[in-house]
Amino acid sequence: GTLGLVRAFRLAGAERAIASLWKVDDDATALLMERFYEGYLDRKLEPAAALREACLRVISARMRTISDSKA
Repeated sequence: GTLGLVRAFRLAGAERAIASLWKVDDDATALLMERFYEGYLDRKLEPAAALREACLRVISARMRTISDSKA
């Protein structure tokens, strides 16, 4: 399962791994990872801070999309 995959990455030497326990939308995941790497690589945020900011940005973008579609 998912946790076994994370464990395999850790055993192979990965310092960190991100995994989901449920099905996720591919487009949303791609956007999340783009935002994560912008924070982590470009802005030199710590991984947890980059992930948090990426999550908030994706949620905000999705909320705007929903709001715009109702207008």
